[in-house]
Amino acid sequence: MFDPSPAATRGQEPEPGTGLRHRLRLETRLAHERLDAGFARIGEPDGGGGDYARFLIVNEACLGAIEPLLAASGVFRHFGDGAAAFRHEAARRDLAAMKLRPIVVSPFPLPRPSIAEAVGVTYVLEGSRLGARLILKRLRAAEEDGKPSAIATSFLEAAGQPTRFRAFLDAAEMLVATGADSDRAVDAANRTFDYFLEAMRTADRAQNGMRVI
Repeated sequence: MFDPSPAATRGQEPEPGTGLRHRLRLETRLAHERLDAGFARIGEPDGGGGDYARFLIVNEACLGAIEPLLAASGVFRHFGDGAAAFRHEAARRDLAAMKLRPIVVSPFPLPRPSIAEAVGVTYVLEGSRLGARLILKRLRAAEEDGKPSAIATSFLEAAGQPTRFRAFLDAAEMLVATGADSDRAVDAANRTFDYFLEAMRTADRAQNGMRVI
């Protein structure tokens, strides 16, 4: 029986409906949803500050490991505004402001990503800016409702405009033009989601020691 899923096109040239952005969205959906579920309560009335603290800790750890590898890959030369791509320092400042202890994570599994792999990794990082904007909106709405907040938001404020992600996707489809390279990009994106999920588990194990006494 013919399999209409994008997985059936692995190693082949992309066909209509199986372009890079379509494959990245569809073939990383499960990992993406698992990660989102771990942060879904941030900004909600019963979310508490612990979920946001974990969110910052996970992002600080993962970006600290990933951003230097992406910089070395040269991928940002193709997207422009490369300096704005880096958010690790903003996350680090927020941890310091909130007196949160960083976690140590394992090395990123793609130490020297190809351009196609770097595109897949960047898809996860650039897409996460949309979630950061949503979290910031929720937190500001809570403040307007009279709920004081002592959280730091430099990392969220560094997310930029949503048009950035669309521009990235347009450029990515020019860079990753073959089925084989699309496979590499999708695999790298899934490995990146898994890396964040493992960092989340590490943060959960360290939960009792997150705050510096």
